[in-house]
Amino acid sequence: MQRFARAGILAVVLTTAACNEVGKGVAEPVTTEGRATVTPFVEPTYTTTSQDQAATRPDPALSPGGVFATATTTVICRSGYSRTVRNVTTATRRQVFTSYGIAYPPPAGKYELDHLIPLELGGNNTAANLWPEIYHGAGSADVKDHLENHLRALVCSGQVSLRTAQQGIAGDWFATATKYNPIAVRAVAPSLVPVPVPVRTTPAASVRYANCSAARAAGAAPIHEGQPGYRSGLDRDHDGIACE
Repeated sequence: MQRFARAGILAVVLTTAACNEVGKGVAEPVTTEGRATVTPFVEPTYTTTSQDQAATRPDPALSPGGVFATATTTVICRSGYSRTVRNVTTATRRQVFTSYGIAYPPPAGKYELDHLIPLELGGNNTAANLWPEIYHGAGSADVKDHLENHLRALVCSGQVSLRTAQQGIAGDWFATATKYNPIAVRAVAPSLVPVPVPVRTTPAASVRYANCSAARAAGAAPIHEGQPGYRSGLDRDHDGIACE
C-alpha cells in the first residue's frame, strides 16, 4: 500500500509540474541598441544531432533574436526596406555555423543562414539573430519565409503590432505560424499608407539557373537584381538578392 501511495503522490507532482508549464508565454522583446532580449521558447530535450536541431528551430542560447532599435512599423513597411539593412559578414556567417557544429562553408544547397526575427520585421544582422536553417521540408526556410511575409503584411495592415510579431517569431515560430497564417490580411489599414509592391523584372539575358543549387555550383550566388541569372523565383525574401 505504501508503494502505491508513493506512486500516487509522484503522479500528482508530475501532473502539477506539467500543468504549470502549460500557458507559459514568451516575454516581449526589450529593444536595446541593435538587440532584443527575448525569453527563449523552452524546447523538449533533443535526442538528435546539433545539425538536426539547427534544421528547424534555433538554439535559444545561441540565437535568442535581435532587432534594430530604429526599426519601427513605419520604417519596416516601406517598400524595399530589408535590402537597405541586409549586411551579414563572412566572419559572422562562419561564427554562426561553427557555433552550431556545422563546418563552414556548409554543404551547398542544404542550409540557409536565416534571420530568426526577419529583416522585414526589424530583425538585425547580429549572430544572436541568425541560425542555420534547412532549405526544404517540414520546418524549413520555405515554411518560415511564408510566415515572415504574412506577418509583415499583418503588421503593415495594422492587424498585429510589430512587437507582438517579433515576440512570437522569436519565441516559437511554429506556434506563431499556426496562430497567424489563417488570418486574412486586410487590403488597406485605415491608419497606414498602403505599401507599394515593387515591380521585379528579369534581365534580358540568356543565363538562367533552375535553382539556387545550380547558381551556387556555377559560382554565381548570390545574384543581385539586374545581374544575369536573377529572377524572383530564386529571391526567397524578395529583397533583390537571390540565392544568398
